[in-house]
Amino acid sequence: MKKYITLENNIYEAHLIIDIDKINDETLPYNRKIGTGADKNLFVVGAKFYDTLKKFFPAVIKDREEKKTGRNSPKIKSYFQYTSLLNDIDFINKEIELHFPKESKIDFDSYLKKCKALSTKQKLNSSIFLESEIANAQNGIAFKNWDDNFKEIIKEVLLPTSQLKVFLFKDTKNETCAFWEFKQEYISKNKTLLSSIVNEKLIQKIFYGAPGTGKSHKVKELVTGKEERTERVTFHPEYDYSAFVGGYKPTMDGDIIRYEFVPQAFTNICVNAWNDLEKDYYLVIEEINRGNCAEIFGDIFQLLDRTNDYHITPSKELKEYLRSQFIGNADIDGEKLVLPPNLNILATMNTSDQSLFPMDSAFKRRWDWEYIPINYEDSENNKSSKFKVQLSETESFSWLSFIKSVNSVIKQNDNLGMDKCLGNYFIKPETEEIDIETFVNKAIFYLWNDVFKDEMEENNIFLNKTTYEDFFPIKPNGILKLKEILEILKIDITAEL
Repeated sequence: MKKYITLENNIYEAHLIIDIDKINDETLPYNRKIGTGADKNLFVVGAKFYDTLKKFFPAVIKDREEKKTGRNSPKIKSYFQYTSLLNDIDFINKEIELHFPKESKIDFDSYLKKCKALSTKQKLNSSIFLESEIANAQNGIAFKNWDDNFKEIIKEVLLPTSQLKVFLFKDTKNETCAFWEFKQEYISKNKTLLSSIVNEKLIQKIFYGAPGTGKSHKVKELVTGKEERTERVTFHPEYDYSAFVGGYKPTMDGDIIRYEFVPQAFTNICVNAWNDLEKDYYLVIEEINRGNCAEIFGDIFQLLDRTNDYHITPSKELKEYLRSQFIGNADIDGEKLVLPPNLNILATMNTSDQSLFPMDSAFKRRWDWEYIPINYEDSENNKSSKFKVQLSETESFSWLSFIKSVNSVIKQNDNLGMDKCLGNYFIKPETEEIDIETFVNKAIFYLWNDVFKDEMEENNIFLNKTTYEDFFPIKPNGILKLKEILEILKIDITAEL
């Protein structure tokens, strides 16, 4: 895009290199951040503008092509019409008061004084310039390493939904400069969205812990009452990108077989969320580490970095589908795939299965993590503390005492550790009684097969070369073997009259 700009009574031909609908979270003042982004102050040039940028900075483009950083970092002057910035202050202060009560409002007189002083020093009239570098960075070619005036003058006027356009031009000395335009009015179209994001922080979290600790229950509590706005999937070794995002599948049109794009859970929830920005939506992924996350997420894993304004170009068939779903939506058109700002993603991970498909560090760092511990407290709030295992009509023992004792043995073994422990709800009885058949077939089988089978006898609860087969028939063999284990673990058996 080419346009003509007027700067200090001169007219210049300028070329667009940045065009964004909202400011990157990492560039915002601390109390206006939506996510938890670091303070990097980067403005990244979109790849679609590289041909234009090459005409001005060919060496920087070459650095990008050759994946070199720190080799070429030319200085550039970025010009701002400070009268335009002043005109926005009243509007920005109203937004700060409404959405960011922890942030101080901008003092107009003080801000004007700073701008006039800088403009006078630079021998300008109605504009100012700030110096930075333009160079290849990890996330792309960016304006970075700004001078000291950036924080006090430009960062002050940035909001999450500010729009920005940046143009390059040659000044009267034939030096390459940049001209910056902010548009704050865009906020008024998205007030509900902004309120939703700021007041109820987006959740993108993996809940992890030993089997049976209540990870899925924690997620269920978060989406209760929001089921109609929730998509739930379970990852497994055969699950792939087409099952998660969508793909071509045969469909019947009368007697004719046609192939068309069939959206799946990820695409469905994204479309629904974009078309209903006033409400929160949820994608729940159970057992996230039982699937190959690199294969399932593919290129969309990049979008999980919510602190950056990442977008990807969807495949031809996905793009066509998105276009058809976003007709009339002023916030998105389907040309690029971007995660909706009201989409929460919740996942569970059983740590005892973590070796199925290891997650790489780039994938893991894009999530918040919450450990769900085992609760050994004997209280009304811990329902599992009331569970008892019924050995016979007259004998039983405490489920909580059992998991506490057996987990103590597991944790002391360096070959096992916390990942193999039993959680409170490893067995979930319909009442507070766990029958002996269920206990042997679930708890004992797990402990023998997945925990102690290959351990030395001195570190074992299955002594004298006991095998799982020795527990059958459960009456009487299983009961006798179980009593041996209870004696090893020093768990009392309660006699009932």
